[in-house]
Amino acid sequence: WLYNGKDKTFFLFGYEGIRDARPRFDAGEGPWVPTAALAAGDFSQFACAPGQTTGCVTVYDPMSRVACGSGQFCGTAFANNRIPDARISPVAKAVLEYWAKPKNPGLTGNIFDSGLTEVTEPYDNYTFRIDQNITNNNHLFVRGSYYDRVSFYNDYTANEYAGVSFAFKARQGVIDDVHTFNSTTFLNVRYAYNRFIRAQDQEPDAQGFDLTNLWGPTAGATYNNLIPESIRRFPRFDFSNGPLGNGMSNEFRPVGSHSFAATLNKIIESHAIKFGGELRVYREDDSFASNDQTGQFVFNNTYTRAASNTANNATIDYLGLQSYAAFLLGLPTTQ
Repeated sequence: WLYNGKDKTFFLFGYEGIRDARPRFDAGEGPWVPTAALAAGDFSQFACAPGQTTGCVTVYDPMSRVACGSGQFCGTAFANNRIPDARISPVAKAVLEYWAKPKNPGLTGNIFDSGLTEVTEPYDNYTFRIDQNITNNNHLFVRGSYYDRVSFYNDYTANEYAGVSFAFKARQGVIDDVHTFNSTTFLNVRYAYNRFIRAQDQEPDAQGFDLTNLWGPTAGATYNNLIPESIRRFPRFDFSNGPLGNGMSNEFRPVGSHSFAATLNKIIESHAIKFGGELRVYREDDSFASNDQTGQFVFNNTYTRAASNTANNATIDYLGLQSYAAFLLGLPTTQ
């Protein structure tokens, strides 16, 4: 024998493994992605018939606006409810390449997929403990455990446009020593460490996203240089009343704790007395970011409604189509 650990060394090892997958589609059943006609700027399918005011939409050309009294400006509708191809923003065309094709007929909820799965990487939890009787008067044990639980979900478009990468990561360790001075006096000294990380981000393919894919080689390279690659993501697009947006928060929250404890136990006749102290150091860091650090572009019907004082609501901006038209024209309300 190289080592005889009988009555001296004891060990324990534990393992837990989980393999799972479940449907997840947090966007709900309402959001939609453009049909082939809408991607080409053709809204004629949703044009209002004479006298019709609901369940339809008219897209107005913001470049045609003129003063129409009371400080307001009114526009003229695009002919046949179609935006000419030459008027569609090249950035919008590039973003359209990242929007998935409809999975269902119609418009409302045409991207909904009840079977879209949250993919969880293999979850393995390991725990070990080793006890050692160093001498008859000294006992030491060491315990540790760790696991990583990583999942990917809401990958609505199967590319950089949408998707969440989420992780829980835990590391724990303890070292504990008990020394027996005599039959009535014991000293217990312990140190423990725990670290837990909660992290959320866009999926890996959107991290460090190359903006030349949307803004072209010249402008895209300029934007790349303005945003460090470590925080650069696929930009954020928000819409009113329907089109599929991709806004999300990125969070990195590591929590760490150290614990130092010493306890002296003394038995005096029928009394047990304890002396000791404990020091705990707890630290929690939290950093929040979002894909809006690469640009947040909000689209509504400010520029594509009949007049500057026309309301922005689900009746007038039917299914968010005027908001989507503003996107095609490259006219965000805020950015």
